Amino acid sequence: MEKVTGFFKEKLKLDGIGKSSYRSPILCSGASSAILPQRGPKRCKRDDPPTHYSFKIKSYSLIQKFERHISPVFEEGGFKWNLCFYPNGKKNEGGEGHISIYLRIADTDYLSPGWKVKAFFRLLLLDQISGKYLTLGDTHERCFHAMNKEQGFARFIRLKTFLNTERGYLIDDACKIGAEVFVVRYNGKGDCFERISGKNTCTHAWKIPNFSKREKTFYYSKAFTVGRHEWKIKLYPKGNGRVEGNNLSLFLELTNSSNLCPGEQVYVDYNLCIKARQKTIYIAENLIRSYGFCIAAQSWFSASRQLWGCQKFISLHKLNDPEQGYLVEDRCIIEAEVNVLGHTRP
Repeated sequence: MEKVTGFFKEKLKLDGIGKSSYRSPILCSGASSAILPQRGPKRCKRDDPPTHYSFKIKSYSLIQKFERHISPVFEEGGFKWNLCFYPNGKKNEGGEGHISIYLRIADTDYLSPGWKVKAFFRLLLLDQISGKYLTLGDTHERCFHAMNKEQGFARFIRLKTFLNTERGYLIDDACKIGAEVFVVRYNGKGDCFERISGKNTCTHAWKIPNFSKREKTFYYSKAFTVGRHEWKIKLYPKGNGRVEGNNLSLFLELTNSSNLCPGEQVYVDYNLCIKARQKTIYIAENLIRSYGFCIAAQSWFSASRQLWGCQKFISLHKLNDPEQGYLVEDRCIIEAEVNVLGHTRP
């Protein structure tokens, strides 16, 4: 209880920004309009680093084009969490023109139905010039649940202020954020994100003939290399697990995870697609691809989690429908677009 008590008693100061020129951060994701003003988020600068977790991003310009950047999982208070960094603001929460930082509860499948987790938390951003941490936190608990897993501050700091190197938050294309989560107890952990050198992007096409005659549970594509790592597409032609017999399952697998350093994780932006004859869709930047169906995701791969993808990728009924054009002369083409954004090492 000493940590929580200190949380209430700490003297808070503004980040050198006049109240008249800065809009208070919005209470997002479940904040009630009935909350009294004195219970709103508090802003201060402090010397102490994050108590529970820190996450350094060495390639801000790389992730700037993405809506959200998610940290690896860290554990605190008996639960698993991620930090979510919105480089252009979480616009649907009023964060346009700002940097938004959120705390997200992760890996909740093991929790009981109707679970709720109440926690106090602070989110921090390092001023690398002064060595102080810009800190936002509430003096009241937030409630995380199945319909509200992510909470934080849409207007953590103005984007213009963040990008101004004289303010110290972004130096040499790097920034550092952190979190303190007051649930039960302390377990410290930290990660540093940096870009991987070499060939970081690859599109791998896998042509599968005699598809209807595939009787094995799963098949692998040939290996291909991206970002110094070896990858394969893993296909369950009749589905995997609970969707077996109803859906095709498709995954991307890191096949040389044994070569990772202890605690190392690889952050990947990827698309998994099944092509269709005479069918096109529009994707980002108005490029046209002849894909029939495609999923896009960003995931952390590690020695303990080498496989990510979609168990319920496409229904077998739709796959076998001649009008859809996925199977042509009993052959299908599956593609993986893999962009290795970087990696972390503790």
